[in-house]
Amino acid sequence: MTITGIGLSPEYVYQIQPGALFPDHTRFAIAWMRRAPLAMAMDMDGAFNDVAYRFDADSDPADVIQAIDDVLARYGGAGAYGREDHLSHQYLASELEQLRSSVAVVPFIFLGVAAFLVHLVTGRLIARQRDVIAILKAFGYGNRAIGTHYLAFTALIVLVGALPGVAVGAWLGRNLATLYGDFFNFPYLHYHLDAFVPASGVAIALIVALLGAMRSIRGAVRLPPAEAMRPELPAQYRATLIERAGLQSLFDQPTRMILRHVERQPVKAALSVLGIAMAGAILMVGNFQEDAIDHMLDVQFGLAQREDLAVTFTEPRSGAALHEVAALPGVTAVEPLRSVGVRLQAGHRRVRTAIIGLVNGGDLHRVLDDRYRPLVLPARGLTLSRYFAEVLHVEPGDLLEVETLEGRRLRHGVPVAAIVNDFVGATGYMEINALNRLMREGELVNGVFLSADENAHAALYAQLKDRPAVAGISLRAAAIESFNETMGDTILIFAFVNTLLAGSIAFGIIYNSARIAFSERARELATLRVIGFTRGEITYILVGELALLTLAAIPPALLIGWCCASSSPTT
Repeated sequence: MTITGIGLSPEYVYQIQPGALFPDHTRFAIAWMRRAPLAMAMDMDGAFNDVAYRFDADSDPADVIQAIDDVLARYGGAGAYGREDHLSHQYLASELEQLRSSVAVVPFIFLGVAAFLVHLVTGRLIARQRDVIAILKAFGYGNRAIGTHYLAFTALIVLVGALPGVAVGAWLGRNLATLYGDFFNFPYLHYHLDAFVPASGVAIALIVALLGAMRSIRGAVRLPPAEAMRPELPAQYRATLIERAGLQSLFDQPTRMILRHVERQPVKAALSVLGIAMAGAILMVGNFQEDAIDHMLDVQFGLAQREDLAVTFTEPRSGAALHEVAALPGVTAVEPLRSVGVRLQAGHRRVRTAIIGLVNGGDLHRVLDDRYRPLVLPARGLTLSRYFAEVLHVEPGDLLEVETLEGRRLRHGVPVAAIVNDFVGATGYMEINALNRLMREGELVNGVFLSADENAHAALYAQLKDRPAVAGISLRAAAIESFNETMGDTILIFAFVNTLLAGSIAFGIIYNSARIAFSERARELATLRVIGFTRGEITYILVGELALLTLAAIPPALLIGWCCASSSPTT
């Protein structure tokens, strides 16, 4: 475990119970103590090496940061930066943005499917109560009274369903907050359900349900009493497109009945296909996230970061450090690392990051091109992550102003040589000798990448940890394990939720379609049995229609899922 000590003024000292913030498997922790004894222990009495600011609400952060840099530059300040440049803030902001995208898409899918189902159920209910509506109108009930009755009936169903819906939503929200608190190691994350949230949700669901039922109700209130007393007229069938094309001989009689019934209600069939497609798209997006994480791990830790250990030094050291590390027992390969904190600027846009110097032809830590092949770093120029290239609005060949944030704080104009995609983090890369020339220094390194025998990892880690010049050690296996532990639970939960959502949508559409189809065609199916159709043929007519709609929904499901996956922040 690596422990970082932070000294605070007495008014900012907190007492933390061991294990309260960090689980047992955490490999990084913070120990808090009073500022004065820590300063004396580190020979920094009256000094500091880090400072945090809080700005006024009316101040411009960019102007304040520039003023701070101007004051602290003479004291070796590495440059101030805002909250948006914190790596932890970027991870959290990215996750919240992904949640916003889900909130903007998934509820609309559910509301659309709910409106469609309400329309089907209400329409069938009114069709079965035609005679009741006629009797009520004959006794003097007006159109408004009958319409209000069915609207109130729909509203009652929504309100009754809203009670368990709000309860389940609050439970899921609390568990989601707990999940994010554990994932991001928040000291605390208070879950609060504002009354406006469930109230607005119920109101929106009520409006959508009433809109879905409105068309069926409008037809009921316009129905004259004398016409309502008569049974509903049978559907008028006509030759289908297949029959008009002369292809009816290719299908048997039950199949032609299925095609004719689907073509007779094109809007209903299209909406059913769209609803099932939405369910398939939700399931596809959930599986895409899991596959994307697996692909990212395979590329990042299988092709790019292939080292067993990454060691960083307390300060840059000569190339002799490589030979010293290579001589340790169990080490099979060593590659140098030079990392320099920089500020990149293009016009009025600037970002704070690091330039990592690597050797060309290395096998442990490599930069990959768009086809996942090792990229040869140019002798002059900066290879930039695509994220920073988009933020700075630069392309290969453009000139960047590079300000180093250590040593003599040099400024250089460096061309952008190439742009690469980074799955984890965002940074810049240079050939290590080119970076040393940029810093106007000799062959210095401030870290190494190691490959070692698997049985020697523990002993090698212990030896490196005891060396005072070593600032930190990163184990590739530990990084993969930690990533899987933290992301695994999240992915499984979201995959389960997506599967549940997709299943509920598909079940609702198919179940209601089957019930309504059976109710509408009960007399017709009974007649078919009388004239000699078998039970298997009757079942085929009912199930075949649902199967046809489901098969027709697969292509749009793939298309919608692909569009949603392409726009997902995971990509």
